[in-house]
Formats: sequence, structure tokens, C-alpha cells
Amino acid sequence: MAFGEKARAQRNVLGLTQRQLDARMGYRGKFSGGVERGARNLTLDNLYLLAGALQVDPGDLLAEG
Repeated sequence: MAFGEKARAQRNVLGLTQRQLDARMGYRGKFSGGVERGARNLTLDNLYLLAGALQVDPGDLLAEG
């Protein structure tokens, strides 16, 4: 499963919209949508913000399978 698909799946498990996830990360734009589509590259800082907002370990988003 690709990184963006994992992020989307976890967001859905938590019952969050993309806008709600962005708010948890401190963003007002459409950040998570770009991540889920693979249109946005992440910095290490943003990876940790995303993982924290999704309540998962950053390694879980990066792991293959």
C-alpha cells in the first residue's frame, strides 16, 4: 500500500475529513489531500506532524506492505 493510501486509510479509521486532519496538523489549506494523492512531498517535520495527527508511528506510514 502506498504512503498516501495508508494515510487515507488511517484518516478514515479515525473518521476525519481531510480538513479536520489538516487542522490537527495546524494547516488551513488542502495539505493532506495532496499527500493522499501523492502530489505533495513531505519534509521530515511534516511526516511527524502527519503521523501525530493520525495517531500512528511515522514508521507505520513508511513501511512497505
